Amino acid sequence: MNQAKLSSIASKIIEPMSSQNTLQDALRLMQMHKISSVVIVNDQQKPIGIFTERDALKAVAKAISPDTKLLNIMTKDPFVVHENLRVSDAYVLLESHGFRHLIMVDKNNKYTGIVTEGDFLRNLGLDATQKKKLIQDIMIAAPLIIEENLSVQEVAQAMREKDVDYAIISKNNQPIGIVRERDIAYFFAEKKSASKYTLDAIIPDIIHTVKQDVTLSEAISLMEKHGIHQLVVTDHEEEIVGLIDRHTVLRAIYGAYIDYLMHVVNEKILDIETLSKSKEILSEQTQLLENIIDTIPDLIWLKDTRGRYVTCNKMFERFFGAKREDIIGKTDYDFVDKELADMFTKNDNEAIKLGTSRINEEHLVFKDGSYKGDFEAIKTPLKNEFGTLIGVLGVARDITEKKMQLDILNDAQAIAHIGSWHFNLVDNILTWSDECCRIFDVPITSEINLDIFLSSIHEDDKEKVMQAWEEGLENGNYEVDHRIIVGDSVKWVRERARFILDEITKKPILALGTVQDITQNKKYEDKLLCMANSDHLTGLANRSLLESVLEKSIHISMRNDKKCALLLFDLDYFKDINESFGHKVGDEILKEIAQRLKGRIRQSDLVARICSDEINYSKKKKKINNKEDVIARLGGDEFAIVLSSIDHSEDAAKVAKEIMQLINEPFKVSSELTIHINSSVGIAISPDHSKSPDELLQFADSALYNAKESGRYTFAYYADEMTKLAKEKLEGENKLREAMQNGEFVLYYQPQVYIPTGRIVGVEALVRWKDPKLGIIPPDRFIPIAEQSGLIINLGKWIFEEACRQTKKWYDMGLNIKTAINVSAKQIHYFDIATLVEDTLARLQLPAERIIFEITESAMMQNHKQVVQKLFAVHSLGVKIAIDDFGTGYSSYSYLKRFPIDILKIDKSFVDGIPFDNDNCAITKAIVAMGEALEYKLLAEGVETDEQEKFLSDIGCEFFQGYLKSKPLPPSEVEKLFFAQQKETN
Repeated sequence: MNQAKLSSIASKIIEPMSSQNTLQDALRLMQMHKISSVVIVNDQQKPIGIFTERDALKAVAKAISPDTKLLNIMTKDPFVVHENLRVSDAYVLLESHGFRHLIMVDKNNKYTGIVTEGDFLRNLGLDATQKKKLIQDIMIAAPLIIEENLSVQEVAQAMREKDVDYAIISKNNQPIGIVRERDIAYFFAEKKSASKYTLDAIIPDIIHTVKQDVTLSEAISLMEKHGIHQLVVTDHEEEIVGLIDRHTVLRAIYGAYIDYLMHVVNEKILDIETLSKSKEILSEQTQLLENIIDTIPDLIWLKDTRGRYVTCNKMFERFFGAKREDIIGKTDYDFVDKELADMFTKNDNEAIKLGTSRINEEHLVFKDGSYKGDFEAIKTPLKNEFGTLIGVLGVARDITEKKMQLDILNDAQAIAHIGSWHFNLVDNILTWSDECCRIFDVPITSEINLDIFLSSIHEDDKEKVMQAWEEGLENGNYEVDHRIIVGDSVKWVRERARFILDEITKKPILALGTVQDITQNKKYEDKLLCMANSDHLTGLANRSLLESVLEKSIHISMRNDKKCALLLFDLDYFKDINESFGHKVGDEILKEIAQRLKGRIRQSDLVARICSDEINYSKKKKKINNKEDVIARLGGDEFAIVLSSIDHSEDAAKVAKEIMQLINEPFKVSSELTIHINSSVGIAISPDHSKSPDELLQFADSALYNAKESGRYTFAYYADEMTKLAKEKLEGENKLREAMQNGEFVLYYQPQVYIPTGRIVGVEALVRWKDPKLGIIPPDRFIPIAEQSGLIINLGKWIFEEACRQTKKWYDMGLNIKTAINVSAKQIHYFDIATLVEDTLARLQLPAERIIFEITESAMMQNHKQVVQKLFAVHSLGVKIAIDDFGTGYSSYSYLKRFPIDILKIDKSFVDGIPFDNDNCAITKAIVAMGEALEYKLLAEGVETDEQEKFLSDIGCEFFQGYLKSKPLPPSEVEKLFFAQQKETN
């Protein structure tokens, strides 16, 4: 019976009636078919009412006319069930509602039949129960007993008042007959007046009794034998003690069946013996449990195996918009649309198939529209003690806020490129956040496991990662930076984690961690590292990296009983190339030299290649004798090479010669020029000369200076004598600084002569160092030191201001003297020279035409664009511009036209050989011709003989200065010459 469908036990299918049929029609149909009820349907065959023997009893009691329409007397809106309902479930409904009949309908709610208590009785079975139960245990102990002289209507009223189906007629407390609802209904069907007839008219001829100590099985057999529905129960004295009918029997049988099921279901949660002894306690506990479940904010429900609700809590009632009693027995399809109901059913079936709890996410909208959100539903199959599935328990928790927070967290992780993960060390289960999946380029919906992570680690980093993990297990913290392979690319990630320990064993059971994509950070770090250690022009190592590698190379060489050599070299006269052809050409040459040097160093050498935009820091894997050489550019045209682990000091000389030969090869630059250039090399050896990187650099620099002093295009090893010279140079710089502070510098002035008249027209201011001990020191002894140390800027400023002050004094004395003042390249580049000139002239009230600004040809060509701009600014003040030492540099006709030049001063080196040296004569003539073409005035320096003066006069040079007229003189002596010249004129 447990699995049988309800329609399978219906014994008779009686056609239903219309609401327009009469009471009489219904009673006759019931009498004809010996049935206890008829169903009333509408035009669509859907049940709208039921008329039973109990309704007939009411009609008799109230003396209702037999012609009354069923519409007015039937029980309306009858309880209906689906014909496919299980028999056991159907009886629960029958018993719980106190019904005697169940009306069956199909899926369209159309009437298909009716099932009575008799149908259930015939199909329940349970023979063991029938044989053990006694009548006295289940009988109705206080039946309605009446006297035989009552009328039919009085009996009907009594039965209705007592709400019973039967009345026993007794005489001297012994049964003589029994009246049933059906007897009264059939009597009424004949339209007889119930008030006029006594019971004799309806009492059956035979009454069946049974002793109270017989078994239920025996009583059932007796009822089936005689085709009756009831038995009067008597004691052994034949006195009435009770009544047993079909309904009582059915309840007894089904009660035993229910007891059996409850034993199976509740054996694991309650002791059946305790339950049977304390129904009140059970009721309280049940109510308490229901209250607890109702207070839980989660949705909780229980379904049977066919998807019908067995129970639910208050929150679930809100979801469906119905009370618990209205939900029980129905399915999802009765409350939500088909699509959602299909999804619920599918998830239930998958949990059943899985055999364990299943979690799925569902978006739910409450029936009244008061709430909607995302819920995490946990559905767990329930089984009895025999392993038989009995239903599905569901719990749905609102995760809307949690999902919002998770979305915010995922967005934050995506922005920061930080994902989170946790690893269950007990179950070996790894879980990743969405950003973790994105970092590893794994679909978010993928099932994550440890193999996915391990397989993505860069082969070279696996050992490092495993070591960090082992250390983390020991100390509780895991942190490591490593690479991962993502498709065809490589990423850098930073992992951090902490471990949760088991409270008892104190061993790690869970790791909670993060992973951050630090690829861009790594690139920036490498870029900064490269920028910090590279020369941006050539891509070679800079001084910082050189010093680091030099220290390492010295250490390795000494450990291996070898030598380390440092070679410093620069390009001879490279400054002239920049001045003549521009820095663009110079930069091209420097880059080409870097390429040539890279091609020369050994296969095992390290080449640092770092540019301003990206790192390309490479080291060839093949190594020979563990040697590591470095090429670096230290600035300007100065380069360095570190040769590590050489056997002999002489090996460095071989490399130096090769380098010099490499650089001596012609350079073809983009401007289609072919340029030849030489270099000089200084060499220092460790440990022979020093074990200190700083000292080795200093000594190599001294050796380079010595090589250049020896005539250039050569190399020189460091010697102790060089240290002496370096110390002297440092001492000279300190003395020069003290001299400036002590005011030991003076200006001498050398007259400048206008050749056609032989008259002095101006002077050139020349600085002298008047040392208290050594006397007058010429400029060639201290000007180079001032240039190298940067003191030339302050010294030059003093020279300019002092020369202007003296010129103003002469001007006030009425002497028409123009003063030429030398300005160094550093003053032009690093000083606002125009402002100095303007402020000085204004302060002294000196006319600008009394000052001539002298700048060497080489200084003019350094960063010529900046120089042009500054010279124009000075020239605009009215100051004349003279180019000193003209002919010694690389200026060209096209370059000269760009500058605001007034005077060309022919260098003394060309004047010395005239008029006997043909080359010097030719050069001098060319300079004069070019000056005349550009409308410059020409002045020759260093004129010492009449022949030189005559040659210059003949070729058109108008001015000269030199010992032929006068050596440089103090201001007082200059004044004497001018005064004498004035007297001659007068």
